[in-house]
Amino acid sequence: MNLSEKSPFYFREVYHDKKCFLELTVLRWVHSQTTRFQKIDIFDTPSHGRVFALDGIVQTMERWEFMYHEMIAHVPMMICERPKQVLVIGGGDGGTVREVLRHPSVERVVLCEVDREVVEAAKTYLPTLSHAFSDERLSCVFADGAEYLKGSPQTWDVIIIDSTDPTAGEGGNLFTESFYALCRDRLLPKGVCVAQTENPIYDREWMRTAYRRIAGAFPTAGVYLGFSPQYPSGFWTYSIGYRSEEGQSAPDFYRLSPEKMRRIPPHLRYYTADVHHAAFQIPPFLSDYLA
Repeated sequence: MNLSEKSPFYFREVYHDKKCFLELTVLRWVHSQTTRFQKIDIFDTPSHGRVFALDGIVQTMERWEFMYHEMIAHVPMMICERPKQVLVIGGGDGGTVREVLRHPSVERVVLCEVDREVVEAAKTYLPTLSHAFSDERLSCVFADGAEYLKGSPQTWDVIIIDSTDPTAGEGGNLFTESFYALCRDRLLPKGVCVAQTENPIYDREWMRTAYRRIAGAFPTAGVYLGFSPQYPSGFWTYSIGYRSEEGQSAPDFYRLSPEKMRRIPPHLRYYTADVHHAAFQIPPFLSDYLA
């Protein structure tokens, strides 16, 4: 519905600590439905474009989504020497696979999304994110990511965990050390796994827990940072794990060779070689907390 200026409608996301919230003016309610897994809301705003939310939590803002999607995708894709086989778990809006498919070396991408209705809603209402669903290199599997990995012997060059927020306890099947260990076992040698791991302001305990679980599963792990105004505080972390070849050490995550820099996809709006390097420069308060 169209909402007049005299009678605005607001969307409020309450952060996990229950002490702070984000409130957005809604110009038009575009789509709302309840699936067997969650509630989907899509609406237009004056400042952030079209917004996509699940269970009352903002997943993406059309105007700013490129910051998050470029960082979760291109950092691991550039660390990997030549990514051909890529698995994306979650990310049913299509933004992450859109960025992955910018790399010409990619031969096959599987998007594993638990909720088919998220993908269908994205195709209909989020065309700037979902247009890559027509790419013939992409296939979709609608299943729980942990169960999919357990049941599939396929190995991957890159695994990207673009999951919804954990809210309590173990945070579900995608947020346990055993799941991260399964991701490690499904990586090819020199493979890279990355997961979004929240922010150090409102979700600092969860962020540390997630990083430590990934560090416990991978012989080499690290954290990198990116700015993402669509999420709480805008200060976002990603945790990364690397599977080395036997007898070889992992590369420096922050260092890109001249050859790798030449294959950075063109026309990006956030990610660059300099941003890649800077993303791994962790401020002391955060490195102390993660230690």
